[in-house]
Amino acid sequence: MPNYNNATVPTALTGGTIFQGPLQVIQGADHFVIRNAGVDSGSTWVNASNGGSATEALAIFNSGSVVGAPQVQAPIVENVACLGFSTSAAFHCMLVENVNNAYVHNVQVVNLAHGLVLKGTNSRIDGVHSRGHSLDAVIVKSDDYAPAADDTLTNIFIAPLAAPGDTKGMIIQAVASGLDNIQVSNVDIQQALSFGIQVQGTSVGNNANALHFSNIIINYNAPSPASHYCMQFVQYVTAVAMDNVYCANYNAGINFNLPVAGFTNDFALTNSHFFNNAATSVETFGRWQISNGTFIGDGTAVSADASSVAVMATNTFASNGTDMGGAGAFAFSEGTLPLSAASLPTCNATMEGRRQPVINANSAVFNAAVAGGGANHVLAYCNGTGWVVH
Repeated sequence: MPNYNNATVPTALTGGTIFQGPLQVIQGADHFVIRNAGVDSGSTWVNASNGGSATEALAIFNSGSVVGAPQVQAPIVENVACLGFSTSAAFHCMLVENVNNAYVHNVQVVNLAHGLVLKGTNSRIDGVHSRGHSLDAVIVKSDDYAPAADDTLTNIFIAPLAAPGDTKGMIIQAVASGLDNIQVSNVDIQQALSFGIQVQGTSVGNNANALHFSNIIINYNAPSPASHYCMQFVQYVTAVAMDNVYCANYNAGINFNLPVAGFTNDFALTNSHFFNNAATSVETFGRWQISNGTFIGDGTAVSADASSVAVMATNTFASNGTDMGGAGAFAFSEGTLPLSAASLPTCNATMEGRRQPVINANSAVFNAAVAGGGANHVLAYCNGTGWVVH
């Protein structure tokens, strides 16, 4: 695979087999293979041979965006590097569109607004190093002319090109077609602009559904700017499972934007860790289950929206401004870890009937108001207006 002539300001690829200018593949090119090569649409070639006009690098695409056009079957992209003109030039470094059974392995994508773009079905992306993309480092997108479903993405590394915040993270988006069953694992995202991972469904018929994220690291390394999120879910998103997510040093952890009642629903977060997120680490909307999590040094660890019921089990809280807050409800499963009295969420009519072990109550008298400052281990009960000993 070719190399880049500069680590932070690359203008050309060097060494090995290099295709200069855009390499384009359209419908009908089934079983297309490119291996051990580079596609160079960097500024050196653009300025010398393309009149200074930025362009695509590698593009497997649906020419004419024809709805119902046959998919390109089983393309392979392996050990390939691509380079674009600039981080903001509105082109794709590696577009893999309207494909079925595509295999992309061990690729590097650098220096265009879009990094690696997958619009396909039954495809596998394994090994991506992506830097320098102002809109998305990796995106899975479902369009009517190029649907996406049943795809796997693993071993993804996203980092800045020249400075923190010059590269956005990963997007999973249903635009003009629904998107279903996307598996994402072994992802490391460092100092991403705005978000580490963003998921969006744009309408009832074009929703993002059945998504699984595992072994995800999203870290800004130092406190991020405001309005930066580890993960953000937008509009019509359902049935999301997240396991072993590490989110640190962002303004917020898991965030919702324009959620839709009845569609933004059924989220599970397990074995995950949130550290030093300035605002809220996990915002819940709809039905949620949060278990075996660690929340340390966050502004608010978990905030439940008014429409939300968050079922909590075996979570650890330490040094947060607020452990559990918001206008929604929390439920506590059997085996949940005890809390200090100060960490109990607000008891109101929505919360009535909830129970939670407390380790520092100042009284063990039945029906006494639960307050901290003591050494009594009790079961706190929300009666609709306050927590009392049961």
